[in-house]
Amino acid sequence: MKSVFSKKTICYYIFHCIFLIFINFTFTNCRFGDIKSPTQCKVSAINYSLLKYNILNQIEGAEISSALSTKYEYDVLGNITRQNILTNNVVTSYTAYTWDNIKNAVQVSKFDKVQNNFQEIQRDTFFLDSQKRIIKIKKSDSSYKRFEYQNNNVVRVYRYDGTQSEYLYVKFDAFDTSFNPYYNDSLQMFMFDDTGDGFHFSKNNAIQCTYYQPNGSVSYLALLSHTLDNNGNIIKLESPTGQNWYFSYVCN
Repeated sequence: MKSVFSKKTICYYIFHCIFLIFINFTFTNCRFGDIKSPTQCKVSAINYSLLKYNILNQIEGAEISSALSTKYEYDVLGNITRQNILTNNVVTSYTAYTWDNIKNAVQVSKFDKVQNNFQEIQRDTFFLDSQKRIIKIKKSDSSYKRFEYQNNNVVRVYRYDGTQSEYLYVKFDAFDTSFNPYYNDSLQMFMFDDTGDGFHFSKNNAIQCTYYQPNGSVSYLALLSHTLDNNGNIIKLESPTGQNWYFSYVCN
């Protein structure tokens, strides 16, 4: 998604926090010259926020700083139900995920604490296809973005602003062969966003895309390049709008 994720993302709280000045990539167990298969490595940090996994390989939390952290809750089927943002171990905001009975739509509601009471500040609805891919994000004002896939990559994003007719918003023209680090069930939660250009919902990483105006004219062309480690894992991911995300890995 995106992002998924400068644009707001489900990392609405994570990615816009104060980043650490320095990151020591040696906490990945992949040494130079000791090449691991990408399948042996999993993401250990996003934007220098350390991830914690539970025994089901679900992300149970992220440590952003000594005072700021997140914790995640799931239902018995493994669907995320809540993302809590904690400051000094006190929940200051959260995102609630409400799934429909057949798991093809999820309502994502963000809550902030105002005078000791939590108030909903935003609500989006994500629609999924039979492969559990996000195919539409609808906002409370009835505007939406709709996604079309090819080879598990988002190739077209259509936009409806609530007034004009739906139009082609962005077309992804080319992808690399590298694996998008967000492309798994545990990590896509980070990229549920309220903008949804869709590059973060793809299996591979977009390297070229074209944005369009509502009248069908080209707005601009974006060429992207990503940085990989020795294992072929993405350590720097760029969005079409120029926002960067940074990843590190732990390898078996």
